[in-house]
Amino acid sequence: MSSVDCLEQNPAQTFVDEHFAPMSGVAIAAGPVADHTAELDPEESALVANSADQRRHQFATGRYLARQAMQALGMAPAAIGRSDARAPAWPDCVGSISHTSTLAAAVTARGHGIRGVGIDLERLGRITQAMHARLYTDAERDRYAEDEPHWPCLLFSAKECAYKAVNPICGTYIGFQEVEIDVDWKRHRFAARYIGAHAPNALMNHGDGHFGFFADHVISLLVVRRPTR
Repeated sequence: MSSVDCLEQNPAQTFVDEHFAPMSGVAIAAGPVADHTAELDPEESALVANSADQRRHQFATGRYLARQAMQALGMAPAAIGRSDARAPAWPDCVGSISHTSTLAAAVTARGHGIRGVGIDLERLGRITQAMHARLYTDAERDRYAEDEPHWPCLLFSAKECAYKAVNPICGTYIGFQEVEIDVDWKRHRFAARYIGAHAPNALMNHGDGHFGFFADHVISLLVVRRPTR
């Protein structure tokens, strides 16, 4: 994973650099949501022209960080538009963007057999008990009930990563009950297993999952590679 040296030092970037395992061809940039609207490409500006200030700042910070990650991979800065599915349209790479109201992160990757990537930020404590039956399988609820207290947020975030990494490739909706997450708490790693009926989505089974807890957030990353035969 390439270090994003061109970013001014900030605690989120320092955390990512120190806690996420290096992976060739992958770069992550993270930082606080701020007003980066002046740095948007005209194509990007048009996408949020009618949005509220907070939404524009979140969008612009995500694009700003994505370009920092692209540059860390040796790529020239380029506009990141929007696909027909309303997801970022990546130029000559794969990538993913996530943000909360205060923090944003982006990952880009190319080469080295990488098919897709997903990154997700979630604020701790936002998943209520009432949401568990919809978000997690019976097996997950049994397995993690007495585990680390932040397991609900981590599993939700990991499933979001799996969707972001695989959906651009397979193009089908993936429900929360179609994915099970296996967590290695000591190594801060996870694996996503597809248990649904659409076989191509099982591509996520070949992903390398990483996570860490930063301030009041969980940061999750899934890198999906081409299956080896």
